[in-house]
Amino acid sequence: MGAAVKYKRFRKAKREYLGTSVEPLFPFGYGLNYTSFQYSNVKVTPATIRPEGTAKVSVQVTNSGKVLGEEVAQLYIRDEVSSVTRPVKELRGFRRLALKPGESQTVEFRLGFDELSFLNRDMHRVVEPGTFKIMVGGNSKDLIDANCMWLRRRVHANGCSRAGAPAPHSLANLLVCRDARRGNPRYRNLAG
Repeated sequence: MGAAVKYKRFRKAKREYLGTSVEPLFPFGYGLNYTSFQYSNVKVTPATIRPEGTAKVSVQVTNSGKVLGEEVAQLYIRDEVSSVTRPVKELRGFRRLALKPGESQTVEFRLGFDELSFLNRDMHRVVEPGTFKIMVGGNSKDLIDANCMWLRRRVHANGCSRAGAPAPHSLANLLVCRDARRGNPRYRNLAG
């Protein structure tokens, strides 16, 4: 019926041209403007947040251009270590401001349970104890950062807070209570 045709294997073509990038042309939140803005002095106070507490994030925004301009300051967070996969950057707040040339303004954001929480494996909204990276800027690429720490409540010798009741909003404390009740020596004398 015909001779079998043998084909040589060809290399697959690259999906990009030489010298090009796969980065987007503009990062998320980027806005074209007739002026430029500088971000400085990002502060998180207090740097350690208790489960029922909040922290204030402040940053100074300066119009470094020669004309009046509007800017949207954006707050992003990153949970450094968590029990489930989290995004590298999460937009958690933004503020719009208009600044004259050379004018500076301090922008403030609040961080608490609502801003730092996520859905765990059991679909419960929690904040796990640990370090969060706080980033502020005019878009998702040009950011300055600071760190803050979320603390769990004090855990007693039986592994639970407040007379055997687990601390609210904390998967880690629920696991500590469960493991302490099961007799896991690793969590028996944990204090947070």
